[in-house]
Amino acid sequence: MRFLPKKHFRWREPKEFVKLTDAFARAKRLWWHRTLGALISAASLMLIWFLARFNPRKQPPPFEIALPMFFVGGVVFAYVIPWIISLCPVEITFFEKNLLRIRGNAHRTIKYSDIASFSWRIRDDFSTLVLKLRPHNREVLIGVPLEISREAVSQFLLKRHIQSEPSTSCSSSASNEDTETK
Repeated sequence: MRFLPKKHFRWREPKEFVKLTDAFARAKRLWWHRTLGALISAASLMLIWFLARFNPRKQPPPFEIALPMFFVGGVVFAYVIPWIISLCPVEITFFEKNLLRIRGNAHRTIKYSDIASFSWRIRDDFSTLVLKLRPHNREVLIGVPLEISREAVSQFLLKRHIQSEPSTSCSSSASNEDTETK
């Protein structure tokens, strides 16, 4: 048994794909989610300030100075940090028993045993690996640059007893027209 798992494939998702997935995520988010996040973060900072007053070794700033700091901190947590993370590239790594997606300080591990099937969506500038996860048939989209062999990735997944579904192809202009009409 190896101490470190063997990496079979590793790549960064294409920037165009990341921009598209970020745009879809923004479209799905309700307008008040970030505002509520900022208020909850500000309330948490206020609670920490309040509890710090009970420690005789701590001298928190007066409330008049701390109040604007709470709201600035809430805005930073809800708006600035997610924006910084959105600038980070997404890295995909295929290991022996799972695949790993890393973006900024967040990661997601998907075990091959949780994947019911896979298919490809092929565009002019990149490909998309579509994974259907068990038990709810939820789809996970992974951007694949053209330099990565789709055939090699498909064979790797087939060896892990993951079913293949038919692939679809579309041109960049056709998919842009589809997203604009929706």
